[in-house]
Amino acid sequence: MKEFKYLGIVLSPQLSYSNHIDYCVTKAKSRIAYLYLTIPIYEMPLEIVVQIFQVYLLPIFTYCSAIWSYNVNSQNAIQKLNAVFTNYMKRYFGIPKYAHNAAIHFYSGTWPLYNAIKHSASQSIPKINFPENSMNDSTTNCLLQIPNQYRHWFLNQKWTRLSKTNRSHFEKPNI
Repeated sequence: MKEFKYLGIVLSPQLSYSNHIDYCVTKAKSRIAYLYLTIPIYEMPLEIVVQIFQVYLLPIFTYCSAIWSYNVNSQNAIQKLNAVFTNYMKRYFGIPKYAHNAAIHFYSGTWPLYNAIKHSASQSIPKINFPENSMNDSTTNCLLQIPNQYRHWFLNQKWTRLSKTNRSHFEKPNI
């Protein structure tokens, strides 16, 4: 078996996430094509166009990004990720595809998509919340299995429980 999909993540035996990135890029490109066909994006202000990307396309990439985004070693995969947003914006601005990507980020006030994904992943990891009274004997046994260099960090974190009214788990970066 070369690869398989588990809970929406494409896994390979080497735990290379390049196939998962290819899957996400293909899915995002099809959504972008659908957006440009159905919505008059060219007539919208820039802020709305960026928000459409954040709401409709960014979740494709940020889903489980805390798992896969730190293990991307291929520059080709990173370029594929970044190309999704820059091509989306180049089409909106009417700029040729061979134009430099830094111009897109300068005009739109954004950053490369891979950086936004890593930022989102880094923001989601500390927001893991445990229910009250979850620190019982089995949890203590699990803590003993954590290596010493990480145990100190783990025990000093401020673990809070989300209230029923505040269910926002992620803060979206401005890309």
